[in-house]
Amino acid sequence: SCLNPQMDYVLNNIGIKYDDKYLSGININSSTDSFISNVLKIDKSVTVTIKDAKGNKKQGTFATGDKVNIKNSLEERNYEVLIYGDINGDGKIDKLDASAILRAFYKYTTYDGVYKVAADINKDGKIDKLDVLAVLRDYYGYAKISQ
Repeated sequence: SCLNPQMDYVLNNIGIKYDDKYLSGININSSTDSFISNVLKIDKSVTVTIKDAKGNKKQGTFATGDKVNIKNSLEERNYEVLIYGDINGDGKIDKLDASAILRAFYKYTTYDGVYKVAADINKDGKIDKLDVLAVLRDYYGYAKISQ
């Protein structure tokens, strides 16, 4: 990412986290339009394209697995959206995500890529019952999952 410090400057100033693969720090119900306008406030020369996991143009709110393309005259970057707790990529943290984690924990299914990362809510390297608990605590309003 030394290629273009301007791109890092933009990403660092819109209040999200990023690495070479994922955009994170995005809260549930965050609007794709406000993300784009926040980027453009910092650098009008940047083009932002957001697509869903299937590759369709996306508007509305972010979900795990959405694809974000950011480019300017010097560089193009592609990211997947990572929302901890949104394991099924529907843009919500709910009981379906808790059951998705349980299915992975009991080896009924496996998740790969961004969905596997989203399921490890406490970031301890394991997908387990503590992650299920975090989803349920978020869903019932006891403690929001830290993005």
